[in-house]
Amino acid sequence: MIKHSTESSQKHYHDGLAAFRKKEFEKAQAYFTKAIVLEPNNIQLYDSRAATREKLGQLTSALQDAEIILNLEKTSAKGYLRAGKLYRLLGQNEMALDIYNKGIKEVKQNDQLLSTLHKLAKEMQEKSQKSTVIKSTKTCDITVMFPTELVHWIFGCLPFTSLCKASIVSKRWRNLIINSRFLWRNLDFTINRPSKAVVTDQVVSTYVNRGKLQIQKFICHNAGYLSDKTLKIFRAVPCYHLKTFELSFNTSITETAFVIFIRTIGTELKIINFSNTYISDKVVKTILMHCPQLETLKISSCVKVTIQAFDLGDRQCKALRVQDIDLNGCQGINKAVVPFITILFPNITRLNIHGISGLTTRTLADLVHFPNLEFISMFGNMNEDGLDIENAFITFTSACPLIRQFVLEECPDLTDNCVRFLVMSCINLEELTLNGSYKLTDETTQHIGTYCQQLKVLRIGKSPGITDSGINEMLNLGFGSLLEVIELKQNNITDNSLKKLADCCDKLKEVNVNWCHNITGSGVAYLVKKCGKSMQYLSMVECFNVAPDAVDLARKILGQHGGMVNYLFRTSR
Repeated sequence: MIKHSTESSQKHYHDGLAAFRKKEFEKAQAYFTKAIVLEPNNIQLYDSRAATREKLGQLTSALQDAEIILNLEKTSAKGYLRAGKLYRLLGQNEMALDIYNKGIKEVKQNDQLLSTLHKLAKEMQEKSQKSTVIKSTKTCDITVMFPTELVHWIFGCLPFTSLCKASIVSKRWRNLIINSRFLWRNLDFTINRPSKAVVTDQVVSTYVNRGKLQIQKFICHNAGYLSDKTLKIFRAVPCYHLKTFELSFNTSITETAFVIFIRTIGTELKIINFSNTYISDKVVKTILMHCPQLETLKISSCVKVTIQAFDLGDRQCKALRVQDIDLNGCQGINKAVVPFITILFPNITRLNIHGISGLTTRTLADLVHFPNLEFISMFGNMNEDGLDIENAFITFTSACPLIRQFVLEECPDLTDNCVRFLVMSCINLEELTLNGSYKLTDETTQHIGTYCQQLKVLRIGKSPGITDSGINEMLNLGFGSLLEVIELKQNNITDNSLKKLADCCDKLKEVNVNWCHNITGSGVAYLVKKCGKSMQYLSMVECFNVAPDAVDLARKILGQHGGMVNYLFRTSR
């Protein structure tokens, strides 16, 4: 029986060593623990488990194993070496020196590791003597006072790039961070990353192997250097708990790699962003048929995607939870996609079909199938298709009262009545973008001022019919207390509009008056003096009546608070 237990223990021990070599430290720890249960007096097993726990950042538990070794055999050099190293990682150098000196006394003189103990004790003694820092003012690693779980939680609050920087502060922090898969569950290569930093397959592999099964998020919006190997890395783990996968601006990854990736680990994905990639109709269909948890699908500027991507025929769509779909700039998709979307995604709340060709008044009217719609973005003129544009707006707005963000740019047929129907029905509007609507007049601004008290973003540029009178009347109606962004480019406004905005809108962050030739330095100076603390961006391209000293003043005031001024002048008066 004893022999059988020993054989089983050795099997677990060797399995643990194999797992350790593969850097599968959690598995290795489990194997070594099973072996210890069968052979509780084997100091080699405790030493191996201590080494594994050290890799996992469980320094306190590893130190307990080292102490068990010394209790079992007071002459064990391995025990003293292991305990000393762990004390040093915990920042307890005095304890490390004491344990080395104790080992020198207890270890047998013919032990080959005795010289190592002497060497380490001498190094620790020299460091202690050279230190000129007063003990009371010594820096202290306060994380040694907290349980490992709490330390992991603290580090887990850091952004991805900050976590990378923290890992080079000290050896202890590096061990805690690098060996904790929990901390690497969110891989976001976009936050505070240097513009010249390149994300390669090798970089992705490094971080994925740190997080392994714990990875829930991967974001890389500058993925030009990634290849099929990146997707293969995620499959090899495999990252079954992945919920967010955003990989954009890539032309190297193939259709086959995307398809296999989605089929392998797409079950739990909630957010997919493949914008500006060469994905095909087959990839989109694979997503729709294999991602039952999907809520957001962004495939903007994917030039190979066509209307056929959404025609599943007899095949079942499992992505019934999709609420946000972005098709902005997909050249192969036209107005016919809307009927497919109404069938596939009945719960849509955000729809971006900006740049989709052939939109008509019927397209707008068909949006009545999305009663929960909160965001819609479109571009271009709407040709009449069975009803005029005003009736199309009546149909749409009566069925979609929850709209908060409405974007319709470069639609020359848009009228004041269209805007009236919109703002009267959608009283919760927070963003309204109508750039390039040439027929709009001051009547539109009156409607906005009356019904859009919660508006934060207003873009009504390139509408020559909007004047100072309309802006003033809009603001006199109590509008503007929440306004943060306003765009009035190429409108017939003067300094009066800027001064009125400055007086009524104390939360302004961004103002665009490009090509407003009647704007002068007086209006600009008044605006920045009153709103300079909140403003982050002021654009005055081709405002040739704004004197250079006013531009310098604007840059000085906004610059004090981190803002910037865009001023470019090329034309002659």
